[in-house]
Amino acid sequence: MLAAAKSSVIAGDAEQSLKAIDDFSNHIARVGVMPEDREVLERKLHELRQLAEASARGARQAVEQVAAIMQAARSLQTYDEAGRKQSTATAAPAAQRF
Repeated sequence: MLAAAKSSVIAGDAEQSLKAIDDFSNHIARVGVMPEDREVLERKLHELRQLAEASARGARQAVEQVAAIMQAARSLQTYDEAGRKQSTATAAPAAQRF
């Protein structure tokens, strides 16, 4: 079940990831965790959490990059002799969703 969650996170399928984690949680609630399995399970859960957090950071960065591209498309940015950034609005059309 954790392998399915990991695969879903890697694939960027948040809905399937949450379902796999929920299924895993329900399974553990029903059958419990054997003491000898706890350490391996904790390590796998830690890896899954790190992967999910990295995925979320990547998604946020992608959104920020798209916003920067959109801003750049709407303005002309130059630097003056003193190195100060100057921005001038342009008449670029607003992006449309299809």
